[in-house]
Amino acid sequence: MVNPEDFDFEQRERFESRLLVIGDLFRNVKVSDEAFQALSNLGSGAGYYVRAFRKAGCLPGDHINVPIPKLTREKYHEAALFLENNRQEILHDGSCLYLLLRLWWMGHTGLPIFYYEQRQVVPFDQDDWRYCFRLLADLLNSDTSYDTPAINYLYGLATFHLGDPNEAINIFRRVEREAQTMQNARRIRYNYLASTFVEEALTDGRIRRIAQPIVFKGRIRDSDRRTERGTIRVEKLGITIPFIPSEFEAEDTRSGSTLSFHIAFNFLGLIADPISRYEKQRGRRDGHSNS
Repeated sequence: MVNPEDFDFEQRERFESRLLVIGDLFRNVKVSDEAFQALSNLGSGAGYYVRAFRKAGCLPGDHINVPIPKLTREKYHEAALFLENNRQEILHDGSCLYLLLRLWWMGHTGLPIFYYEQRQVVPFDQDDWRYCFRLLADLLNSDTSYDTPAINYLYGLATFHLGDPNEAINIFRRVEREAQTMQNARRIRYNYLASTFVEEALTDGRIRRIAQPIVFKGRIRDSDRRTERGTIRVEKLGITIPFIPSEFEAEDTRSGSTLSFHIAFNFLGLIADPISRYEKQRGRRDGHSNS
């Protein structure tokens, strides 16, 4: 007969995790609870991971590039709350923290992280960004395998929205160095825009947040259409960011001119993005949804 005490840590963790899954599957509470307790005694977060997965009803990977249905979002909220209520127990478990991040993000936005469409905007308030920032910080401290360009990108995005654009630029410089091995097309995708939200009252009395990009103004410091390089000073933020002159087709892009724009984030850093690009993309999306 197999004695779990003879296993090493990883073998014991896998053994008890499978028992937990089997117990849940056959609704055997005794088996499930004993396996969950055994994992806790080992100092493993696997029990919390398995139970959060069961509450979610499916893995976050099941929704890679599709919007999240309403009922699924509610399940993700429940699963994320379960993990959050046990935050201290999973504080050093990168797998659980990463699962929490994805469940929380999808529950709040209705979309996967790094959804395939560019220029995404998210309806987060400052409390949401602080929560996201702290969760990402815990994740980065939990396991070096999560110190990746994608996680640091999100960390820089949260830092920017919490009012520290200079530190965000420093973080994205690290992201750029780390992302050298990524395919160039992915590195230059404008995944997210600096965003805020407006509130809309619904007929049932609830309030819905509608995300929208922030419009910035800046003065062009230098511009060269031959090299397709230029920089804009954003006095409101105290930063200078690059822009591509040819992308602002109908604008005066000479040095000293003033431009209105969105701020986009890619794996190379922050960049000024023409307002028309977002409006055209939104128009195409709205057209598809009405067809």
